[in-house]
Amino acid sequence: MDFDEDKSKYMERLNVDRSKDRSKKGSVDEAVIPLLDKINRSEDYYTTSSCAGRIVLLAYPESRRKDEAEWLLASHEKVDFEDVSDALKDKAKNYTCRIYFRQESAILHVCCRSIASAQKLINHAKACGFKRSGIMATKRRVMIEIMGSEKLDAPVALDGKIIVDDPYLRILVMIANERFLYTRQRLLRFEESLIL
Repeated sequence: MDFDEDKSKYMERLNVDRSKDRSKKGSVDEAVIPLLDKINRSEDYYTTSSCAGRIVLLAYPESRRKDEAEWLLASHEKVDFEDVSDALKDKAKNYTCRIYFRQESAILHVCCRSIASAQKLINHAKACGFKRSGIMATKRRVMIEIMGSEKLDAPVALDGKIIVDDPYLRILVMIANERFLYTRQRLLRFEESLIL
């Protein structure tokens, strides 16, 4: 399948119903739609998956396999301490694994027509602060991953017992919200300054 056929297939899927996609969340994040639209209007790019950043409570099984992890709380917006605390207190006792409080940066996967077009978008992403961005070329296509470096990952429960106190959990929530907002600002700067 050539680039244009592949793009057509992905765009049809994206445009049919943005409220449904293949992510665990099941829908495209509203905050990233204007950026996706801008990228997808270019003849040299199309997006395959994205996340505008999130804050989660995540129960990780002993296998440490990401596809087996369970979201106990997931937000693509800032979170309140009370919501995190309540979810943790309500659900920790039901899990005999580790539970993490995590803030994750925005991430975009973009298919590019060529290495040159990929490098152009990577250079722009890095200039906007998305330092963990790179090219992943395969036999079939040239894909890039654009990702920020903001991340928070802290264990908060183990074997059904909460291992952090409220003051520390408040600090984690505060830092996660700060980093989340920083990610959103970078996404906006990336979108507003992008010329394709």
